[in-house]
Amino acid sequence: MLPPPPPPPLPPPDLLQGPGSKHAPEPKASPNLNIPATGPPNSVPVSLLIYNGWPFANHWEYFIASPTHPNLGVVLQAAGNVKEGFWLEIKRGWDISLPGQKPNQIVRLGWVTDELVEPPETVFRVGQETMIEQEPRCELEKMLFRVPAPEKTLRDAVDDQIDRRARIMQRNCQTWVVETSELLVKEGILEQQVVNYLLAKKQY
Repeated sequence: MLPPPPPPPLPPPDLLQGPGSKHAPEPKASPNLNIPATGPPNSVPVSLLIYNGWPFANHWEYFIASPTHPNLGVVLQAAGNVKEGFWLEIKRGWDISLPGQKPNQIVRLGWVTDELVEPPETVFRVGQETMIEQEPRCELEKMLFRVPAPEKTLRDAVDDQIDRRARIMQRNCQTWVVETSELLVKEGILEQQVVNYLLAKKQY
């Protein structure tokens, strides 16, 4: 009896790094999205950061890179959990190349005009300490904050005894990213293919 064939090799990590990183691969289009690696003049990239959430769903958050420091920028996310609920949070001066902050995957979603992220010294905080706050400061952030953070959707034992037949659709950080991406499409900032991509990748 022949031994079973060896398992296939693991795929290489799909991690995009902006230009300027010493160990960054050549810029390329995001898988299935064909987003150009270089945007139009006076624009900044908007990307999806994915962090491994095993055994739960992966954590999704937006990353808008500084036009002068591609690995440093502002993160917008729905922080929290399905049991206690979520809140909207902004992390400024966030360096995704640092240990503990580097995501498992970066997917470029599109390019936005830098007018939506002004003033850059306040939004990106290049050369300053990291700041975490809940106050939107630029037009893009104010737009994303129009979509509220998900409330708690994980029922406890008491709730479950009330109606075991009720089906609860859990809303989480991925849900918020999908819903905000739909808003950005309506505003003409992102393309519909981005929503389609996120819906295909969303974990239910």
